[in-house]
Amino acid sequence: MLITNKSIACPSVSVAIATYNGARYIKEQLDSILTQTHSVDEIIIVDDCSSDETWDILSQYATNNSKIKVFRNETNLGGTKSFEKAICACHGDYVALADQDDVWLAKKIEVLLNQIGDNWLIHSDAFVVDTNLNVTQQSYTALKPNLNGNFVKYLIMNDVTGCTALFSRKLVEKSFPIPDGYYVHDHYLALMASFFNKVNYCDKPLIYYRQHSGNQIGASKLRDYASWQARSSDFVNSCNALLSTTVFKDNFDVKQALKYYEARFYGRRADLSVYLWSYKHLGLAKTMEYMVMTLFGSFGAKLIFKLTRS
Repeated sequence: MLITNKSIACPSVSVAIATYNGARYIKEQLDSILTQTHSVDEIIIVDDCSSDETWDILSQYATNNSKIKVFRNETNLGGTKSFEKAICACHGDYVALADQDDVWLAKKIEVLLNQIGDNWLIHSDAFVVDTNLNVTQQSYTALKPNLNGNFVKYLIMNDVTGCTALFSRKLVEKSFPIPDGYYVHDHYLALMASFFNKVNYCDKPLIYYRQHSGNQIGASKLRDYASWQARSSDFVNSCNALLSTTVFKDNFDVKQALKYYEARFYGRRADLSVYLWSYKHLGLAKTMEYMVMTLFGSFGAKLIFKLTRS
């Protein structure tokens, strides 16, 4: 059951984690969360049927620390639904998301709480690191688009990396459950916060964002055309999921975003209104790219994919 947020001098903070075969790195992550300068009140972990030693490690940590509560899925639910389950089990005034393989800087929670203000979600920059925590990029933000909390842009892109985010109980109350078919939890939370104009950004890197072969969604760009098209399909499904909700069922921008991605995915011409909508919100350069993708079929889409990644 969700608890209504109150005006509290020292807000409580929960951490939500979804794990899957994370035995190699999970200890470092948990240790970095447990040693925050602003102590967290609980760590809720949902394990998605790991086949390695992850569950044994989590159980041992939970035995030794009463703040840690662990749950194990009976069947594999995937990352989005596992995170949703973990978030719904949290009781804090604020919830921070954590991936199983990163490491938090000691002041992460303290800094985010100090800067969130009356916003419902704040996210930060991150150091991109290799498997041994050697920094490979000083700023993950520099590798992403800057959406400035613009709702329409969030329908097309995302700049909120979940493992850097802290969000309020109010956002959970307004957003959950995540509609079936939405492709990833952190983008959904960012989209909802932007819809209510409640997104803030902290330009300090507050985590070591570890990159390795097992990342579900990492710092590298989509590597091939097939995966790029798969992401277009994800967005088509996500827009349809939004339109199934009471909040967005009649939303013009969500309907336009659906048409935008359907034309891109199927390599077909979009309605004129979609090109005008793209120009209004994304600018001339992005719209020209989109026109080539959709007016020249798969040839144009593959050409744009190659050019934007060269």
